[in-house]
Amino acid sequence: MKVLVLGAVLSAIIVVPCTAQDAPLKIGPTVVRFDFQRAELSPPRWGFEVAEDGQGRYYENTTVGPASAPDAPENRWQSVHISAATMALLKAGSARHGDRCETAAKNIAQTGKKTLSYWHDDVPWTCEFNYSDDEGVMKTANAFQAMAETIQMGEKLARDHRFDRLSLDADMQILEESVKAGRAIEVENIAAVLQSVADDEHVIDRARRRASRLLQDVGVSASQ
Repeated sequence: MKVLVLGAVLSAIIVVPCTAQDAPLKIGPTVVRFDFQRAELSPPRWGFEVAEDGQGRYYENTTVGPASAPDAPENRWQSVHISAATMALLKAGSARHGDRCETAAKNIAQTGKKTLSYWHDDVPWTCEFNYSDDEGVMKTANAFQAMAETIQMGEKLARDHRFDRLSLDADMQILEESVKAGRAIEVENIAAVLQSVADDEHVIDRARRRASRLLQDVGVSASQ
């Protein structure tokens, strides 16, 4: 069994994104960590570390390999808050305590290397897999991937809002459809970006309305 080792206790969370030159965001004692790698995607490596109270941090790196490990200084960090309902999904895989969670089935499509780690009484359990027959493990992986979809779409919205406003309508349509399908969750983590789109009179009205609807759906009223 491969084991990832964290520091014993991490300090309180910082609520601003960090650049590669900044210190990593800190959270309380880690309950679960998820790391995803697939070289063909952008970013090719990303992950989460989450504490019991739902406070967490998301990281991503533009490379895959030892230099892009979860604690690598090149990582970009963002704080996240996770609802109780999603926390239940993230902990769904914790019932498995064996050292193997990869399926024994053959010819399974390669969808990315996933590393899932839990801490029980400060003792870590870790497994690596592409696909697992354990329903709880897959629910956990799918929830992390849906959260990453939201954050990565938020990054695209921020870029396009600055450099390519005409793309925002298509961006918002994709995000709205992903949320409805459950492929993107915890939208409140990109509320600031959605608010900036909803407030901008230079953005097409349809995109602004979509941003406002998503904000309202997560209990945030758009200021426009």
